[in-house]
Amino acid sequence: KPSEVMGESALEDALLSKLQGLLLELGHGFCFEARQKRFPDKGKKWKKSSGGNAFKAGEIWVDILGNQPFDQIDFSEAEEAFGIIARIPTYHGKKAELMNTRGFRALV
Repeated sequence: KPSEVMGESALEDALLSKLQGLLLELGHGFCFEARQKRFPDKGKKWKKSSGGNAFKAGEIWVDILGNQPFDQIDFSEAEEAFGIIARIPTYHGKKAELMNTRGFRALV
C-alpha cells in the first residue's frame, strides 16, 4: 500500500514477505524457521524494553534507503543497507565522535 498509511501488522507482513526470501537465500549460519506468533499480553513489556530500538531501526532504514515504499526497494539496495547497518558502531549516539550528524553511512 505505497500511498496509504499501513497498520503495524500490515507493515510487518509486507516486510516479512520481502525479507523471507532473502533470509532463506542466506543459507548456512542463518536461521529463519517461521514467522513470529503474537502474544498481545506481552506487547506492553516489549514496547517498553524494545520499542525504542525498533523506532531507531526505522530511522536508520529511512536514512540509508530514503523514505520510499517498501515494495519499491530493490533487493540489491536492501542488501547494501543490511551491510551498512551491520557496521554501525555499537555505541552510536552515546559518544560525541559517534553522533549521527551526517547520516548513518558516514558513521561506518
